Amino acid sequence: VKESLDTLTLSELRFNVAWNIWREMAEIGIFLIPSFLSTEGTAIPLSALSGVAVAIIVGGLLYVANTRIKDRRLLAAFMATVVGLL
Repeated sequence: VKESLDTLTLSELRFNVAWNIWREMAEIGIFLIPSFLSTEGTAIPLSALSGVAVAIIVGGLLYVANTRIKDRRLLAAFMATVVGLL
């Protein structure tokens, strides 16, 4: 595991994070653009709003866990549990 972490450069990590954020935002756009373009004034689906809320909450929990949990085994178990629940 240590060797695989050493091969990832900071620029590759930044690219991967930026790419995944852009991809998620594009997916949101694909689902919401039809609602914005319709002339009927279609409401934004409640599932989209709840998805954004859940993503913000889970993202915040993951950020806090990654900054505060020092034991890597405990962190790995927490991350696996959260991702498994998604």
